[in-house]
Amino acid sequence: NSFSGPEIDPEIDALGRAFRHMARLRVETTDGQAFQQEENHRRGSPQNPVDREVIERKFDTLAGAVVGHEKAEALKQWIAGLEAQTDTNDLMATLGQRR
Repeated sequence: NSFSGPEIDPEIDALGRAFRHMARLRVETTDGQAFQQEENHRRGSPQNPVDREVIERKFDTLAGAVVGHEKAEALKQWIAGLEAQTDTNDLMATLGQRR
């Protein structure tokens, strides 16, 4: 098994700052097959958007680890209705921090 770490690709580097998030991955199998994938824009950018489900799953994982899954779900619901919120008292109550 052989692995070579990340390297600066001179072709990508020559494209300039606008392509600083571009990446190219090449995998060569032991039987000689080669597979390559190229991504021009970072994940989550307007050109390479992330599905809402992926964002919510990431939120659940990260927020759940900090405030617990029950509070994370309540917080997610509060955020989903953010445009209708008039103050942060409910948010603070959800997080267990009354003002």
